[in-house]
Amino acid sequence: MKTAVQNYVDAYNALQTTIGTLTKYTEVDSGSDAQSTSNGVLLGNSTVRGIQTSLKTQISYAQSGMDISTLNEMGVKQNPKTGMLEIDSDKLTTALTDNSSQVLDFFVGDGKTTGYATQVTNYLDNVLDSSKVAIQTAKDSIAATLKTIKKTYDLTQQSIEDTIARYKAQFAQLDTLVSKMNSTGDYLTTQLAALNKR
Repeated sequence: MKTAVQNYVDAYNALQTTIGTLTKYTEVDSGSDAQSTSNGVLLGNSTVRGIQTSLKTQISYAQSGMDISTLNEMGVKQNPKTGMLEIDSDKLTTALTDNSSQVLDFFVGDGKTTGYATQVTNYLDNVLDSSKVAIQTAKDSIAATLKTIKKTYDLTQQSIEDTIARYKAQFAQLDTLVSKMNSTGDYLTTQLAALNKR
C-alpha cells in the first residue's frame, strides 16, 4: 500500500511537471517585441489549466463520513510553493499500520462515486473520453485555429505572389518603355547632330 501511495504521488508530480513545461511562460526583456522561444506550446490553454486546478482541488477535498478524510491525515501533503505532493513517511507508515482499513476506505470508498482514488479516476476517465467535451473540444478548437491560420497563410502567400507577378509585368513594361525612349533619344540626338552640320 505504501508503494501504491508513492507511485500515485510520483505520477501526480510527473503530471504537474509536464503541465508546467507545456504551459511555461518566460518573461521577455523590457522593450523586446519577441516572445521567448522557451514558452510552452500550451501556454494559456484553459483546458490544461482547468484539469490542473481540478486535480489540485481534489487533493484538499475531504471525503465525508470517513475516519481518514484527507490525504494530509495520512502524511501526503501539497507543497504550497511548488504544488508538488510530498510524503511524510513516518506519518504514512503509522496510518497504514494502525488504520489500514480506513486508508483503503479513503481511497476506494464505494468504488462508484465515493473515495479519493475513485473520484479522481472518474474525473480523468471523463476528461480523457474522446466522446466528452473537455479535451475533444480543445482539440477541435486547435484544429479550427490551425485551419484558419493555414487559410490565412495561403491567401497571404497568393496575394504576395500576385503582387510580385504584377510588379514584374509593370517592370517589364517600364523596361520596354525606357528602351523605346532611349532609342527615340538616340534617334533625335542623331537627327539634331545632322541638322547642326548643315
